[in-house]
Amino acid sequence: MPSRSLRPHEALRLAELQANRLRTLLDVADRPGFDLYLLGALPRVDIKIDKSVTASGSTQWLYGAWRIRINASEPLVRQRFTLAHEFKHLLDAPLLTTTYRDLQSRIDAVQQIEQICDYFAACLLMPKRWVKRLWGEGEHDLALLAGVFDVSTVAMRRRLETLGLVDRQARSATIPLQKSWSYARPIPRRRIFNRLPSTAPVLLEAS
Repeated sequence: MPSRSLRPHEALRLAELQANRLRTLLDVADRPGFDLYLLGALPRVDIKIDKSVTASGSTQWLYGAWRIRINASEPLVRQRFTLAHEFKHLLDAPLLTTTYRDLQSRIDAVQQIEQICDYFAACLLMPKRWVKRLWGEGEHDLALLAGVFDVSTVAMRRRLETLGLVDRQARSATIPLQKSWSYARPIPRRRIFNRLPSTAPVLLEAS
């Protein structure tokens, strides 16, 4: 993270670089999927899926660790996206007031930051390299692509739009193919979550 204020387009570019770098450091850059269990195994990162969470997710620094809580009532693909989103909040926290200083005076500052975190999550779960590779090889079925990356069809469609692979006005224009990918195996849900004190103050929250 540079110790200066970032313009919105710079923040988005940095988010993608961070996502790609994280995949490399966790040794998963050679495959399209991403097992979020790896984030929970990082030092000082405590993740819990909690039915009492009302928002999609929240992140806070407490008792010497980053504590991320995810809403257990939401679909698993949504939980995965939220966890990746919240991890971006974790990365931003040390220089939050510096990095987004120019956004603080804007009415939509919070929304802008949330969009940047969403973009990081999309880059982490659906890396451009792999999305374009599969698309270029002829895999245009939206549901199958969503299964490959273990995301919702809505998230997959938005990623395709962002990368310019489909037109925003033709969201339903997909070409189903017969082949299937071995990458599409569902990622097993792993119980790696510890209890988080209910009295812990929330630092960052995602809507």
